[in-house]
Amino acid sequence: MNLEHILGIQVLFLGGVTFGYHSSKMDSENLFRILLLVARFVICLLTSQALELACATIYTSVKTRQLPEIRFKEKFKVSLYVLVSSIGLLVYHNLPLIGEEFVLLLIASAGVRYLEAKRQFATITYGEGMACSFAEGYLYQVIP
Repeated sequence: MNLEHILGIQVLFLGGVTFGYHSSKMDSENLFRILLLVARFVICLLTSQALELACATIYTSVKTRQLPEIRFKEKFKVSLYVLVSSIGLLVYHNLPLIGEEFVLLLIASAGVRYLEAKRQFATITYGEGMACSFAEGYLYQVIP
């Protein structure tokens, strides 16, 4: 099962939980209010991802002392469509794009991503493995 299937199942599950929780008072107005809240949170999460990408680009350009090559990647096309449609939905209904929780959600998202980055293990390349094998299997035994 790939990640798309897992995330699709997660969305269906959480949608079912939300629908079940609000089933006693589920009318079109309440459903539409939930849709607008989801649109606002989508804007927040996609902004968080864009901010992370921008910070990584700036960090890399400062570290390498080269200007970044800015070009639109095809893999961001769907995210851009979702962001624009969410913004359009909120603007059409004269609702604010960001609320007071926006910055707090960005901070929480960055904190969770930081913890996730700390949890990832470093990968060892084939060359590093060969060097370690040479050092531990030969040099450490021959040199003494």
